Amino acid sequence: MSYGDLVHLGHVELLTPELERSTRFFVEALGMEQEAAEGQSVFLRGFGDYQRYSVKLTEAPEPGLGHMAIRARDSDSLERLFVHVTRQPDFAPVAREILDLIQHP
Repeated sequence: MSYGDLVHLGHVELLTPELERSTRFFVEALGMEQEAAEGQSVFLRGFGDYQRYSVKLTEAPEPGLGHMAIRARDSDSLERLFVHVTRQPDFAPVAREILDLIQHP
């Protein structure tokens, strides 16, 4: 793995049993803007975000992390990251799941 392969974290999907209350928190307390709502999800962005959204809130029975996006410098960097992580015994199963999702969405 090379320094700088992971450029930055992208968006995050948070699961919440209280979608309206969670949305109000992110908008009123944190000052985020609601960009869109689709199905059981609300898309939010902060000031200066250049992506469509940085937080996706999705209604679910239990709170949790739906997913977290990472941005790599390029496809070779992404591959190096996954090779590095899959060689770590504690992280290998999770990394393989993620790699499978990327290859077979």
